[in-house]
Amino acid sequence: YGSAIHKALEEAHVFARANGTVPPLELLKKSFRRELSFGRLLSFEEEKYIARREKVIESYYALKKETFDGKAIVECNFAKQGVVLDGAHVTGKIDMITTLPDKGFVVIDLKTGKGFNSFDEPKQSVYDEIKLHHYRYQLMMYKILVENSRDYSSHEVKEGVLEFVEEEIDGDIQTIKLTFDTKEAKQEIEKVSKLISIMY
Repeated sequence: YGSAIHKALEEAHVFARANGTVPPLELLKKSFRRELSFGRLLSFEEEKYIARREKVIESYYALKKETFDGKAIVECNFAKQGVVLDGAHVTGKIDMITTLPDKGFVVIDLKTGKGFNSFDEPKQSVYDEIKLHHYRYQLMMYKILVENSRDYSSHEVKEGVLEFVEEEIDGDIQTIKLTFDTKEAKQEIEKVSKLISIMY
């Protein structure tokens, strides 16, 4: 299901880049249905997902269609970007990268499922605390990937964003932002860099 949502949004951005216009909603739905069919679900499961989750796509499209402007880099794969960090060969795929007016980058990861208001949201379960900890490290890993890559290293990643595509709050899709220019963030990124090398 998550892969089908990702594919629908990816193809929407690709369409916008190729055609210079916002894609029609039906393109996203068609992409979602096609990708879901590859999941080898039982027929009743597939029907349940299509009925319920096309509403998610409709809601996301209504709120975010203006972001389909052809400018975002989507599903950016770093397998051939030659990222080596203290001897560790590092790779990954980033859902979306957008550019700020100062040429800085924002890395965006799309999440299906439960949304969060902040990384230190109170009254979390232990499971959610661990999940959010991993999400923070994921965004930091993306910054490290971009800034050590062959094609994108001239850009500084200023911010990481988690976008919870199924969660709507105050008339917009729910997001959490992580800025990387604080002293604490820089120290944590340095820690993650060391961990990558040790793990490798």
